[in-house]
Amino acid sequence: MRFLALFLASTSALRVDVRQNTSRVLLLLPELNYPGRTTDNVTRSDAEVEALVQQLREHSAATQHVAASLLDGYGCKVITRFWVTNAIAAEASPACLDGLRLHQSAATSGWRVASDEPWRVPVGRSGPGRAQQDPLSAGAEWNVKWIGAEAVGHKYETRGHGMVHACADTGVEYTHPALVQQYRGNTFEPEHEQFDHNFNWFDATQYIDPPPGEPSVCEQGVRHPCDDHGHGTHCTGTTSGGAPSEAIGVAPHSLWIGCRNMYNGLGTPSSYLGCLQAC
Repeated sequence: MRFLALFLASTSALRVDVRQNTSRVLLLLPELNYPGRTTDNVTRSDAEVEALVQQLREHSAATQHVAASLLDGYGCKVITRFWVTNAIAAEASPACLDGLRLHQSAATSGWRVASDEPWRVPVGRSGPGRAQQDPLSAGAEWNVKWIGAEAVGHKYETRGHGMVHACADTGVEYTHPALVQQYRGNTFEPEHEQFDHNFNWFDATQYIDPPPGEPSVCEQGVRHPCDDHGHGTHCTGTTSGGAPSEAIGVAPHSLWIGCRNMYNGLGTPSSYLGCLQAC
């Protein structure tokens, strides 16, 4: 969430889309104050996590009802609502922005309006290929050995068994040979439907309004894993990649799920929140 806070701070100036005379905004509402909210490395049981999720859902539902009605009255179009943080994404006309600014100025509202316009994240382009091979070693990649992952795996006799890794990035090329076997959505039943993407993949770029002429090989809201950039595929390979005869990633026996939060390198607070909520 710290990265998201920095992102919101850097996009605080609201811009008007000259094409439609509208702006994408994120209405930030008062958060639920629960124990450990501002503390790092808090460990919770599954039951505690489920209870906290339910509290967050109930808090957002109770507080967003009035806000959504006000947005409607100002002529704003609600794009989506979030409970992982108490926020509403909306498309706002100049009149709507004036109304939101007026309400935001009230000391008792506790609201904050931030820009939800797309911003290009400076991630390097990578192909879906494997990491550079150390010609002097076999098995694990040189970088996996360098950070000690292979030694830890030998010591504790695990390379990620029973673990699930979530990659929120530019997407994932799920049929890549080094990733397809670790994809949690792979049913390994080719005679039926081999892949089940429900709860294993989510595309949050449906919340992005990309600039005109911005190309992408993946449509917005695509229902199966897709990567229009390469960075997400590379990162998933770093964490979980591995073919039958070689271990590319740090935990090649773990499973992965994915979420796409950038459209050809363009992200917004809403797309990042969408992946945090989905994962």
